[in-house]
Amino acid sequence: MISSHKKRNAPRNLVVATRFDLMKRIYLDYNATSPMREGVWQAMQQVFAHEGNPSSLHWWGRHARHALEKARHTIHQSLGEGVGDVFFTSGATEANNWCIHGLAKKTTITFLGSTEHPSLFSLYPYLAKKRKGVLLPVKANGLICQEALEKKLHQAQPPVLVSVAMANGETGVIQPIAELASLVHRYGGFFHTDAVQALGRIPVDWNTLGVDFMTLSSHKIGGPMGIGALIVSKTIAKTQLLSPLFCGGGQEKGLRAGTPSVALAVGFALAFSHATKNLFSQQESLRYAWHRTMENTLETFCPNVRIFSKDAPRLSNTSCIAMPCVPQDVQLMAFDLEGIGVSAGSACSSGTSRASHVLQNMGVEPHVSQTAIRVSSGWQTTQDDMVFFTNVWKSIYRCF
Repeated sequence: MISSHKKRNAPRNLVVATRFDLMKRIYLDYNATSPMREGVWQAMQQVFAHEGNPSSLHWWGRHARHALEKARHTIHQSLGEGVGDVFFTSGATEANNWCIHGLAKKTTITFLGSTEHPSLFSLYPYLAKKRKGVLLPVKANGLICQEALEKKLHQAQPPVLVSVAMANGETGVIQPIAELASLVHRYGGFFHTDAVQALGRIPVDWNTLGVDFMTLSSHKIGGPMGIGALIVSKTIAKTQLLSPLFCGGGQEKGLRAGTPSVALAVGFALAFSHATKNLFSQQESLRYAWHRTMENTLETFCPNVRIFSKDAPRLSNTSCIAMPCVPQDVQLMAFDLEGIGVSAGSACSSGTSRASHVLQNMGVEPHVSQTAIRVSSGWQTTQDDMVFFTNVWKSIYRCF
């Protein structure tokens, strides 16, 4: 390998490139964040050039307000007629917390899926301490056990809140949200879904789903980081059921204080349009085939490999794979040395020594879950990228 240090007689600002600088890099961690979509940054720059406070009455304020409401309208119209309000937040974590805490005084108990994103799953100890939280079991393939949910609903005093993610960020499992929401409504409850991983990958139609609340995130679909949204149904919007998470000014109809970032909202809306318009493109079908070909190839090469939730409905872009006897951190470093970016699960819980609660609650043994990595592709991924990943996976396994 060429040294990364400066040559002795080279100009002071000249650094000799290393192999790592010159190698092709393959990003396969779209479920953590997606590269920004074309045109998003340019649209945001135009807002920054003339940005004013959207609450101000002068020209700059009115200009900012128009851009903000146009972005809100784009998201509102794309989701469906049943949407009541689109509240901008700092991201999905805030939206998830807002929904749970904002309904805490209006509901008797909150049911959380046991494989939820950390921003929801981490609320369970707090809710359980107050005897207002229950985890919903999942089957071995990651799907919510509807029989258990109905039993709990039958025993609970209404109204309750049930929160289940539309698609899991680690395994890609797609939950039957319309069925679950219908079941909850029959028992007089409210239903929230975290649709962060689903948006742009599967149809997200508000009227078909029949949910009361929905969480969205910008940077998962090629928009800027730092903004998300909590979507509220028309019925809920009329009841004033939701309480603010924090107080201040009268922004977002008095329910979400703080001056909103117009530029981030504009970027979010543009990325939203890109993601939903290209949902049924040929590229999505190809991505599904590439992932399944990769999984089948690895199973042929290594019969002991584990592809989690293989028999459940899954996102076309997500594979959760356990490499027998090779720890996650070893795999991640090995892939990174080859220029491939993958992860060991949710980016919001990476860097910790804890095993994945998603796989744990699916009944996966700790020694197996600690060998699992997540491969998530996206709009810039090519077939060659997936083939290269497959070959590198084989090479790493051969070394052990």
